[in-house]
Amino acid sequence: MLAGPRSCLFLLFCSTISLIALYGHIGKQESIKIASIFNFSLTLTKTMSESNTWPSEFSGYLARATPYPFAPESFTPKRSLLDVLVLRNAPIEPEGITLALFSDRTIVEASGKISIITEEDYTGIRALAQQTRSLPKSDNFRNQWRVKHDRTSHPIDRVLVVRSTLNDIPAENYELEYEETSVYGFDKQLKTLDKPIGDYEELAQPLYELTGLAWEAREGKGSKDEAVLTKVRNILGNVF
Repeated sequence: MLAGPRSCLFLLFCSTISLIALYGHIGKQESIKIASIFNFSLTLTKTMSESNTWPSEFSGYLARATPYPFAPESFTPKRSLLDVLVLRNAPIEPEGITLALFSDRTIVEASGKISIITEEDYTGIRALAQQTRSLPKSDNFRNQWRVKHDRTSHPIDRVLVVRSTLNDIPAENYELEYEETSVYGFDKQLKTLDKPIGDYEELAQPLYELTGLAWEAREGKGSKDEAVLTKVRNILGNVF
């Protein structure tokens, strides 16, 4: 099993103590070698630590959320409260819901679990979603920002931001109701686009961060509450 950054730091600390104890018994050249190894180890440990850190202050928003105070069976989503929608399009999940965020801070995860996120998290996530609306448009289907990969057939994460308060009756064309920006082949470790979009050669930060946060809504384990997910699908309009 690979050691985490904290374990590496502990091992590095122990090794340093041992080297200090031996310092009086080694020569100058050996001291230089030990110093080089020590500096390299620090750099490696820092890199490992940074690679395991998701760069969003809103990460963990679901862990900070409070449970929905009523029975899931009583949940009735309202179109007029819908703010942000993230969908998954993949061969095995062509009509997947990743999350649905409502203006009363209610959030529905991919599993159908319902929670109430904090005011701070709601404001931050909604702000990121609004920022995606001002990004340059791609020439790809559903305004895809395509991340460069060595292979094909990657999922598409669709970010749909409500343009204005939705009416009870969906529009025939969902694009009149939502501003859509999609990410093909999202990966937290990859940002380079296969082709530039406007002045962007990498995935724009708001879109990158928002998609990564949305993925957290797919990390829950357990069975899906299909009844809740069906209720959400029924209010979305012709988005699929």
